[in-house]
Amino acid sequence: MMDVCNIVVVVAVIDPLLGKCIDHAENAAASNATMHRTGDLNVHDLASTAWAFGTVAQMDKALFEALAKEAEWHVEAVKAFMPDTPVCASLCINEDSDVHGIPTGECGVRLARAGADVVGINCHFDPFRCLAATKKMVKAVREAGFDKVHFMIQPLAYMTPDASVQGFIDLPEFPFALEPRVCTRFEMARYAREAYNAGIRFIGGCCGFEPYHIRALSEELSKERGGYLPTGCINWGKCLEKHTKPWVRARASRSYWENLNPGTGRPYSTSLSKCDAWEITRGHELVEQHEEETSREELDKGLAFKRRVKQGAC
Repeated sequence: MMDVCNIVVVVAVIDPLLGKCIDHAENAAASNATMHRTGDLNVHDLASTAWAFGTVAQMDKALFEALAKEAEWHVEAVKAFMPDTPVCASLCINEDSDVHGIPTGECGVRLARAGADVVGINCHFDPFRCLAATKKMVKAVREAGFDKVHFMIQPLAYMTPDASVQGFIDLPEFPFALEPRVCTRFEMARYAREAYNAGIRFIGGCCGFEPYHIRALSEELSKERGGYLPTGCINWGKCLEKHTKPWVRARASRSYWENLNPGTGRPYSTSLSKCDAWEITRGHELVEQHEEETSREELDKGLAFKRRVKQGAC
């Protein structure tokens, strides 16, 4: 096993290649090409160049999130330039497949085969959908014979049962009205326990996580972590035993909080949302990224496209 305790690490976090790089990466994945050249752009070479820098920076660990095929390129590049560097690779995909239709379990196998030491899921979906996805990776990776690979999970802090293949970015509440979807600390405790029982050892969180969420993960797994309890833990409401109101004191138990179905406080709120379904994630002019500020013309094109989508014309 890798020793991940009591060490100081310099970590390089590489986000997905943006703009045209992603378009070409998707095209390469779709055609099963190991390289895809358009003009002077070669995505595989870009990955290699990025990690060649890592050899100069003397990184202790490589950590990145990416598209499935793009992630393979990065893992291969890290291992080529820094063969002894532990590589953690996670994907923003759901429990079924990535955006290209590659099954989630197979995505994990591909990362392991490329040389990743830790594989898993991060962002875009809630803890329990990410758990379902990571469990599929665990099963597939183990069945493929990669016994030394570890697993990681870093979900959203928002419940997303209604999110489509691209996750919470398609929800109408994204990004400024997601608060009603925030998980409780007790849901986080359940997530931590289920993740640990599934054999996942890198357990954390991504967008929306607050300190009390991380504290809940730590508190739930205190026994597995040598009995350590974080500062400010609530011990499943035990602190309520001294409350002045008897009906609040009656809530000082794990069973109460585990079985609570919390309300939203919004009488007319909907339990699920309808995702935006523009279906233009690949090759469309509206998703092409650039360094310049978005123009008024581009904004108007997007609004016009949205109207056509609603009218069923797209």
